[in-house]
Amino acid sequence: MMKKKDAMRQMGSLLAGLLILASIALAKHGSLPGHDFQATTATAHHDTMQVLDDGSMVVNTTSIASDIIGYAGTVPLLITIKDNRVEHIKALPNQETEDFFETAAVLLSRWNGKTTEEAEALQVDAVSGATFSSKAIIGNVQRGLAYARRAQATIAQPSFDWSVKNI
Repeated sequence: MMKKKDAMRQMGSLLAGLLILASIALAKHGSLPGHDFQATTATAHHDTMQVLDDGSMVVNTTSIASDIIGYAGTVPLLITIKDNRVEHIKALPNQETEDFFETAAVLLSRWNGKTTEEAEALQVDAVSGATFSSKAIIGNVQRGLAYARRAQATIAQPSFDWSVKNI
């Protein structure tokens, strides 16, 4: 009987310790090892690609570039492409230090007006003093443009149902 009580007490202490550690991790980082609750919420509300009524494509890099990290986390972007040209790139909310990110954000207009092929080939240097944020922006743009290219190729492929009823 005494051994069972000791085992239960130890199990309760272990669980209490794990709960305390999980609470600290959530409070400090907004995540537990292996699961980021904030990122899950953010990606659940955004489609990776939308085609607007005017034919523009908007690529959201939140989920396709989640492995590209700036100084303080991911740097998701919205890339708007119209008539095969980059029309606009907008930063989505992120955890970067505001001053450093503003310095790096000058890069966002570097791709404007370029065809998607030109934009993908463009070599952009990081901004001095905001290197991590700059590299995250560049990586997100490259990933988003590659995604858009693949999506355009899929959309452009004519499909025909070769079933017997259509032939």
